[in-house]
Amino acid sequence: MKSIAGARHERTDAVTSVMAETMAAQAGEMRRMLADASSVTAAAERLRGRRLILVGTGTSWHAANIGAWFLRAANVDAWPVQAVDAALHGPRPTREDGLILLSHRGTKLYTSQTLERARADGAATVVISGRGSPGADIETSPQERSSAYTASHTGALLRLAQLAVALGAELGPLDTVPDVPQRRLRHPERVEHL
Repeated sequence: MKSIAGARHERTDAVTSVMAETMAAQAGEMRRMLADASSVTAAAERLRGRRLILVGTGTSWHAANIGAWFLRAANVDAWPVQAVDAALHGPRPTREDGLILLSHRGTKLYTSQTLERARADGAATVVISGRGSPGADIETSPQERSSAYTASHTGALLRLAQLAVALGAELGPLDTVPDVPQRRLRHPERVEHL
């Protein structure tokens, strides 16, 4: 019979293993995203010339904040808003605006409500979400087993950077980004600055 401590150790190893697998696959997923930018190009054309409201929850809201910064580098009027605020209080995108909705799976209540309202109001909408998510316009990584959403988060950041570049931002060579997590996994003791 296993002790409780032994069972916890096995569970920790399994979780660490899933996370390690996800992290090891990140560079390859990023390269795949960089090689297929057609969905990003199409989204950029839908959003061009509009004020953009970026909406998400948790790490997706973090991505919305960084994405707004990327888009401002392209002289886009871009604002991050928590999904609960967008759904219940605003600001909400109007017919003249665009909504970039960030979600790992595309199933959260407030992000879904925000998307439905934006579409009903005639705003241009773009959903950035994990591969196979309902209604995703731009896909990131495969669905993750870990709720840390490591690959999905970095994938959303990369897709937002691609979108900003498509709208005119100069963010540097994005094709070098996948090398960073790969080097970090090989040499965890090093600190890198981009």
